[in-house]
Amino acid sequence: MKDLYDKLKVGNRELPNRLMRSASATLYADEDGIVREETVKLYEELAKGHVGLIVKGHLYVTDDGISNPGQYGISDDKHIPGLKRITEAVHQHDGIIIAQLNHGGHRAKAHVAPSYLEAENLEARELSAEEIADLVSAYGKAAERAIKAGFDGVQIHLAHGFLVNLFLSANTNQREDKYGGTVEQRMQFVIEIYDEIRERIGDKIVAIKMNCDDFVEGGNTVDEAKLIAQILSKRGVDLIELSGGGVPQDRSLHDRAKHSDPILDEVVYAGHAAEIRKVTGSTPLALVNGFATRKAMDRVLELDIADIISMSRPFIREPDLSIKLKEGQEVVACTRCNACVMPENFGTDIVHCHVN
Repeated sequence: MKDLYDKLKVGNRELPNRLMRSASATLYADEDGIVREETVKLYEELAKGHVGLIVKGHLYVTDDGISNPGQYGISDDKHIPGLKRITEAVHQHDGIIIAQLNHGGHRAKAHVAPSYLEAENLEARELSAEEIADLVSAYGKAAERAIKAGFDGVQIHLAHGFLVNLFLSANTNQREDKYGGTVEQRMQFVIEIYDEIRERIGDKIVAIKMNCDDFVEGGNTVDEAKLIAQILSKRGVDLIELSGGGVPQDRSLHDRAKHSDPILDEVVYAGHAAEIRKVTGSTPLALVNGFATRKAMDRVLELDIADIISMSRPFIREPDLSIKLKEGQEVVACTRCNACVMPENFGTDIVHCHVN
């Protein structure tokens, strides 16, 4: 049986354990998207805490792809030195860290989408085919910068209603060219991004974060998610992280993602993950959202639902959670109050636990 502290090969690296610090928007960069010292310390603490894989989240790949105040950039070479300070701090403690690449889509400064879109009190125009080609190149260049900055790889953000998710979901993609239509056609954008990145960074880790379900009327369900995961697995992605939620997300639909095992009641997407697991072959699978007990983490591994336990808010509360779990702690301290990720703090205060 797999253990939380077993090693795992992901791409060209071997993780020391099965714990992953899922990406979150720390949102404390300066006005140019450049890293501040507080951010370096945050990621260094995670490495000191023996997290198996760390994801530096929400890096915008074009200047007008920024979607939040204080967001960190990877759109220009000027961002490399600050990001390099993060990777050096992590590697000093033998940590492994990848950079999450993203474009805000309708939420971005550019206000763009695959098709004309009105959502979340925002209006977005349709991207042209030429602009899509430019974005594919931008993702590739951003990945190159990530490697120059010392990251061990990248994660392409396909979830949570950001630009790539808008292309994947039928309710936000009504294009009639090669980027719209069937699931396979709606995947054209991400396939081009993946191929561009792989060409540029070789055998470095290329991971994805995707929805197991958009939880949106007319959006992708677990059936479409299975096909997306299967195609990307065969394409050669090194790691798939499963999350959920598109535009506009209906949280009342979350129950359809549950697993029948009562031990897994806290793990929001465990049922869907078990279904997706059937089609991903040997590609490592990470699962995020809801983990509160060591018992549930162990159960996910025991049932082979996923290979990696991914958490964000629990590691915000306890950056040394990996050490504590290994020493026998059974319950995470995070209460899921969400104060750490409230929008009013974006750009004014680095992400931290407000309960501590």
